[in-house]
Amino acid sequence: MKFKIIFLILILGLISLLITKNLKADCYDNESNCNGVPWTSRVLTYVYPAYPQCTISIGFKTRYCNGKWQFKYDYMHFLDPRNEGGVCTSLINWLWPQGWNNPPNWDRIRDIFKSSYADLCLQLYKEMVDAAREGGYLDQLDCNHPRTTFSQFVGTCWSQCSGFVDNPNGGYMIVKNVDCTVGVCCELKRSYCYDEINGVQVTIETIPGPSMDCNNQTAPDCNFGPEVQFPFQSPCSASCQIF
Repeated sequence: MKFKIIFLILILGLISLLITKNLKADCYDNESNCNGVPWTSRVLTYVYPAYPQCTISIGFKTRYCNGKWQFKYDYMHFLDPRNEGGVCTSLINWLWPQGWNNPPNWDRIRDIFKSSYADLCLQLYKEMVDAAREGGYLDQLDCNHPRTTFSQFVGTCWSQCSGFVDNPNGGYMIVKNVDCTVGVCCELKRSYCYDEINGVQVTIETIPGPSMDCNNQTAPDCNFGPEVQFPFQSPCSASCQIF
């Protein structure tokens, strides 16, 4: 009887270890054939429709594996927040209504991430269309062929970080995401095809992760460097339903 109890404890401990290991795994690397595939860093610009005068610089990474393009945000930069007459003043004042040296409106920050993801994927796909047209294989992108898919994983619970970086050009605001539930994710898929009559066609799919109480999750550190001033971080919140 004693042996059975010890054996049961060992089995439960092993199950707990495996679950913990899985929760700590990276959702990108959990994809088949993706672990160890190198990332390519890119920077593109994005214009939020309500403030077309301001150009936002967005750093991100992509890599191709498992038959699709994985997409991962690095950061967003909003230029020159101290210049009251600057082209981004209105947008920065909307995002940081209490002043750029205070916490932003986190819901508005999340909306920027939502809308920019769609725009950046479209920019990347249009680059592929242009290359295919120039290379003479545009027909391979039509809707009778497998679609080109971009996939972003965000923690089922996530958090946003913001801060200010000074420089001789006036500085910039920086924002980024961190996952509160590493290894438990929501997958955001955008799949594209093209034809000369209708142009670019897209289908959207959101694959939610397990339901979790994000209020009980602890936000990880933002890992800002010493150059970042006025760092702030949002509480953990649910990610899937905003996309």
